[in-house]
Amino acid sequence: MLRMIFVIVTTALATLSISAEAQQAQGAMGGGMGMGMGGSRLGGYTEPPPAGHVPAHTLDIVLGRPTDDSVTVSVLVYDDREAYVAYGAQSGDYDRQTEPVQLAGGEPSEMALTGLSGNTRYYYQLRHRGADDESYESTGEYSFHTQRQAGDAFVFTVQSDSHMDENTDGAV
Repeated sequence: MLRMIFVIVTTALATLSISAEAQQAQGAMGGGMGMGMGGSRLGGYTEPPPAGHVPAHTLDIVLGRPTDDSVTVSVLVYDDREAYVAYGAQSGDYDRQTEPVQLAGGEPSEMALTGLSGNTRYYYQLRHRGADDESYESTGEYSFHTQRQAGDAFVFTVQSDSHMDENTDGAV
């Protein structure tokens, strides 16, 4: 039975302590997690969905290369779209935006957000439209924080997915 894991990471900028707790409930699901025919049934399915099934979605966003005054927004769209990033230092108040760019379906594209202030939280939305659309759709509001000063404390979360779902057999 796994109870607690501690990881300590030391960098030039900060020392971080990360903890995660996991507990395996033996016998809670007929002899252990995910045991038996058809997987864990954690999603309440009577028939598991096809393995590898990913629900349809329009785009994916990943942020990278954060510095004290910039961050890069990488966008992957699944059909050709025009898009720009609206952003600002106040939630819901996007007082800056990138120039609209043409995004090709299936090809990752990058947009740089520059001229940012260090140690500041920014909020952003990706606004996008298809070739035949007159108005832009907006994603939900997301946020990021620019680089802090060396030695400033901060906290981050590490999340894991054990993939124990309807398509998993615990005997594997």
